[in-house]
Amino acid sequence: DRLVLSFNEPLLPSNFVFERVSLLSSEMAPSINVTLTPGQLDPLSIDGVTELIIYLSPDNLILLKVDPSIATGTRNTFVMLAQAALTDTAPEPNVEQVLPLSVFTPDITPTVLMEYTLDLDEGIIYLTFNDIVN
Repeated sequence: DRLVLSFNEPLLPSNFVFERVSLLSSEMAPSINVTLTPGQLDPLSIDGVTELIIYLSPDNLILLKVDPSIATGTRNTFVMLAQAALTDTAPEPNVEQVLPLSVFTPDITPTVLMEYTLDLDEGIIYLTFNDIVN
């Protein structure tokens, strides 16, 4: 549920622009591109840090969890920082770059059916799960 970005110099997270960061399915000509929608920065991501912790928005998590062609491991997860996604303390904007994933923690939460509703008038069964399902 989070993305951790590490940098070689102090940042200004207060200038971070979610929409200028994307997760890609490949480094060259990605077939899947998920642009971050505003989520939340970790409260410890204050100006001057070298590590930015981004909590992904529910919309981004859904997109990533339902598509098996992205974010299932190091082979299909890349991050693209568009120019000026953030600034360092100089304050200089970052240059555009695409980087491979260095550490991947898979979703290991087992999917559990929490409840169901049967509507005999409509002939529909509604299933409610604890996690996103595809």
